[in-house]
Amino acid sequence: MKALVDLIPVICFVVAYTATHDLFLATGVLIGVTALQLVFVWFTRKKIEKPLLYTALAVFLLGGLTVFFKDGTFIKWKPTVIYWLFAVILAGSHFIGEKPIVRRMMESMLAQMPDTKFEIPARAWTQLGIAWSAFFATLGGINLFVAFHFSEATWVNFKLFGLTGILMVFVFAQILFLQRFSTPDSNSDEQKGK
Repeated sequence: MKALVDLIPVICFVVAYTATHDLFLATGVLIGVTALQLVFVWFTRKKIEKPLLYTALAVFLLGGLTVFFKDGTFIKWKPTVIYWLFAVILAGSHFIGEKPIVRRMMESMLAQMPDTKFEIPARAWTQLGIAWSAFFATLGGINLFVAFHFSEATWVNFKLFGLTGILMVFVFAQILFLQRFSTPDSNSDEQKGK
């Protein structure tokens, strides 16, 4: 559900562009829907997570510049700016705080997997952190390549289908990587037998 809510502004952007072939109108739709998304998230969750906030700020800034100057370059840079910001934050989190962001994020996700216990060594968490940072840095580069070497329509569709698809494959690969460190949770088996 959360992932779908996070994708709604991009979906609306693609739909508006597909219907009108007007990048500036579609960008205006993206800005408006992103503002509505923030309001919805605030009222339903009572907080706005930092990645969503950073994305919204990039939409407002780069989308606003796109509409104001009638220059699509700004909005085409938006995914790259976000991905490179995430790459820097994820890499930097290895040097600040007790646990890197990737570890906190993945431990939260793994805690929701019933009947499975994970014993992940520190080295594996470091590998995951490096992989995520490199992934976002690469994704930012891929976005720029598609944005400036293909048609505008191709980039708009790639923004939704390509980038989202690549991200889903990467997350799935991370889950497979972490499965190596899983064992059945014997406590849950004992509780089921009671």
